[in-house]
Amino acid sequence: MNKNYPRTYQESHWRSIVKAITWRVIATFSTFMITYYVIMARMKSDLPEGIEHDLLEQARKMARKNAIQDAMSLAGIVAVIELFIKLLLYYIHERIWQSINVGWIRKYNRKRKLNKIRKRRLRELIGKN
Repeated sequence: MNKNYPRTYQESHWRSIVKAITWRVIATFSTFMITYYVIMARMKSDLPEGIEHDLLEQARKMARKNAIQDAMSLAGIVAVIELFIKLLLYYIHERIWQSINVGWIRKYNRKRKLNKIRKRRLRELIGKN
């Protein structure tokens, strides 16, 4: 190809696939951790003062009483926390991937080059008259 074409860069397919996989791993792990901490905090707050309960027994009690309300409130808490945490994590993820110089494909922008040639020819025509 002619080296005079303006160059642009595009991600390769494998780079996009690897980025998607790494993001899904990070997002799934963060959802798991957020949900775990929200449920554990809820279970600990439900424990009566001074009485030790097995977490499994507490989970059974929680499931029996107001199961739908508890599930909705937990889902809402997780969704709100997850919104901000994942936004930050995605920003960091993208910034890290921008610093990795592997998987970029150099593209020649033929249309842009043709427009430059047309403009130059037009200037030459106008200059001759």
